[in-house]
This record gives sequence, structure tokens and C-alpha cells, in this order.
Amino acid sequence: MTRQLIGLRSEIDAVDQQLLDLLAQRFEIVSRVASLKAPEGLPARIDERILEVIASREETATLLGIPAGAAAAIWSAIVEQSCLYEERLMGHGPKDAQLST
Repeated sequence: MTRQLIGLRSEIDAVDQQLLDLLAQRFEIVSRVASLKAPEGLPARIDERILEVIASREETATLLGIPAGAAAAIWSAIVEQSCLYEERLMGHGPKDAQLST
């Protein structure tokens, strides 16, 4: 394996760590959202908001040169996992349920 390839893999690993740090931050915010929605009886899943988020991220990604459909696929997974986590926090799912993969 060339040094150049090893260097690029290290760069990808560093970016992946940044993404994980941001996902952790996102899930902490989701926790706060759940704590506000629960007392109001609001659902974790609000379809209009979900569609809006996914479309917005896909549009921005396209402007950034990310391949078409990539952001929509990624954000669909992020939003689904966020909703599952929020539902669990709100008592609408098993407390010991693992997030889906």
C-alpha cells in the first residue's frame, strides 16, 4: 500500500471521527427535543418535518457536489435512527431496544 493511500485513509478516518462527534451532538439535541415533546403529547415522527429535512439536505449536498441521492439516503437513516431514539426516550418503545442498523 502506498504512503499516499495510507495518508488518504487517515484523512477519511479523521473526517469519520468528526462526523461521529457531530452525530453525538445531534442525538443530544434529539434528547432535548424529546423532553419538550413528551409533556405536550407530540409525536416523535412528524412526517412533514422529516420530508423537509431530507429534501433540504439533499438540495444542499447537490450544491456541494455530493452525488445525487447520497445525502437523501444518509439523512433518511439518520432521521430514522433519531426518531427511534426519540420514541424510546418518550416511552414509546422498549427501554432496552437497540437502534436499528
